Amino acid sequence: MQNQLKIARNQLFSHSVIKNASFVIIGTIINGLVNFVFLIVAAKLYTPQAVGLSSAAISSIGLISLIADLGLSIAIIRFLPDSGKESNRLLNFSITFVLGASALTTLIFIVGLNIWSSSLLPIRQNALLLVAFIVFALTSSLLPLLLNVFIAKRNTRYIPIINIVVSVLKIVFIVLMSFLLNSTFGILVGVGLATVIGLLLCIFWYLPKVQEGFSPIPTIRIGKLRDILGYSLGNYLGRLLLQIPQMVLPLIIVNLTGAENNAVFYVSWGIVSLLAAIPSSICNSLFAEVSNDATSLRNNTIVALKFMLVLILPSTLITVLIAFYLLSIFGSLYAEAGTRVLQILAVSMIPWGINYMYISIARFKKRNQDVIMVAGISSILSLVLASILLIKMGMVGIGIGYLAGQCISVLIVVIPLRRIISKKTAQA
Repeated sequence: MQNQLKIARNQLFSHSVIKNASFVIIGTIINGLVNFVFLIVAAKLYTPQAVGLSSAAISSIGLISLIADLGLSIAIIRFLPDSGKESNRLLNFSITFVLGASALTTLIFIVGLNIWSSSLLPIRQNALLLVAFIVFALTSSLLPLLLNVFIAKRNTRYIPIINIVVSVLKIVFIVLMSFLLNSTFGILVGVGLATVIGLLLCIFWYLPKVQEGFSPIPTIRIGKLRDILGYSLGNYLGRLLLQIPQMVLPLIIVNLTGAENNAVFYVSWGIVSLLAAIPSSICNSLFAEVSNDATSLRNNTIVALKFMLVLILPSTLITVLIAFYLLSIFGSLYAEAGTRVLQILAVSMIPWGINYMYISIARFKKRNQDVIMVAGISSILSLVLASILLIKMGMVGIGIGYLAGQCISVLIVVIPLRRIISKKTAQA
């Protein structure tokens, strides 16, 4: 029996989906621990007001990068493996378009600051801070796109290296900024500088190791442009809907309840993001694997689903049990106001992972309507319910609303997901 278990374990971890996902997950765990230290240092060096405002600015940059992506980071995973000699042109085309879209979105955001977030108006009033914000927004838009190249190439071992370097530099820079820059937005500047260095490291050192002959050259024309853009825009809307709650909620919280509550949410979500990395890493690995070998959909889905549940269930339980102690590290304010929020958000990562797995399969099948439907239902419900319950219940309402939205969406995807992994589907 022990030999059989050992053989089964070895077969499981030699599976390509698991192996590539494991690199990202292990790196994410280390990266998460470093980010945990980052949150502690930020909470100790800066006031809750500064943490809240900087986190709102960072979330705004995340929203800009999400809008500017245009779905091309997903298209890279889907089309790069089959693009052959056109692969470098496809990559440069994606970089060019994302940069242009990011510049336009950043300009619109800055001009309309008094409309969507008046608390961030000091960014527009300081020339150096304004330039820094623009540069950081452009950089943050490009880095996720380029990291997906490693997933597409099924060579993910460089992703954790880049992410860990960026995370360590974040700590170094926010410490330096606390001494050198007497500004509420010192955290923003530190995070931005680290991201810039991470992007340069990715483009000029690690990317050429997996993408032969690549050099960044502005490109606006490639073959199969219509097919790629059609697929990208559908997935763009789906990805925008999927991730928009975590970008918009900080802006809602800071405007409705103040910067201190947003600091509590920022720290809680930072911890939960470590849990979210488990399903996202596994599902992206599944997407890359079936994009390289379409016949492996059923078997790879079963392996990925089992692996995800084996990791996410105990990880969620541990997080719920030690939530108070985790937040106590940041201070009594975070522990008292954020424990329930963190516990509920941690539980929500289980249904979120199931929804994300179905979305990944729909992306492979080029079923944009399914991607948009599932992402839209889960995110819009989560955002609306969280916003309503925030007003009625306070910070706990954020967690309850988000969890409810994800659970309702699972009821929609569970039947088609079951069909995908059934024997009947496999024989069809």
